Amino acid sequence: MRTEERIHDAFDRIEASEELKASTKDFLRRARQQDSLRHRRHRRPVRRPGFGVVLGTVCLMLVCLLGTGGYVLAKIPVSYVSIDVNPSIELALNRFDRVIYAAAYNRDGENVLNTLSLNGMRYNDAVDAVMESDAMQPYLSAEAGLTFTVAAGSGRKADALQTEIASSSGCLKYGGTSLSADIGIVEEAHENGLSTGKYAAYQVLRQYDGTVTVQDCHDMTMAEIYGLIQCHKSGHENDQQEKGHKGEERHGHGHK
Repeated sequence: MRTEERIHDAFDRIEASEELKASTKDFLRRARQQDSLRHRRHRRPVRRPGFGVVLGTVCLMLVCLLGTGGYVLAKIPVSYVSIDVNPSIELALNRFDRVIYAAAYNRDGENVLNTLSLNGMRYNDAVDAVMESDAMQPYLSAEAGLTFTVAAGSGRKADALQTEIASSSGCLKYGGTSLSADIGIVEEAHENGLSTGKYAAYQVLRQYDGTVTVQDCHDMTMAEIYGLIQCHKSGHENDQQEKGHKGEERHGHGHK
């Protein structure tokens, strides 16, 4: 029950003349009105934030969110560049074509990366840094089978990366080959302990020789893998030519 209602009930129970009751109630009513007026005069107005303050706060929140999102995007790999000779190295790139991390997939690759700091570099600069490093030089003979393999989420991105690497000084100077691979094999390659480029070469070799295992390729250089591919390919072509000649001979005998 409100205070005003309790007072009203109390006066109703007082044994007094109606005139006294009326005058007393009127006095209390005027007193409450005056007290309410003084309270409104002295009450401080509630200050609400203006539109500019609200807009500034919202903008600050958006900047924070975008900044966090940009940081996350900069740490997510979206494409990969493998450098394989005997050292087997892979660069993981973010959507800004910057190196997030570099991984070695054999001991020779570790020896090369131990001399370099590639994180944050643009991929073409990182490729050149690897190729020009002193640790890489002993492996760069003319017959080394130097291979750059690109894997990206879109064909357009893969083509752009492959084209730029093919024209880079690191590729041209040492007679490298620039290829592209399906990004879908990246995880499978890593699970098998191979770079994407070496795993792609293994998959080609396996088409000709099903007895070759992933572990076999761990211990092979790219030149050795390509050598086997060429041997099997040449043998296959010779077999096809021989079959063709035999077919022609049979066809010729049939017309005699």
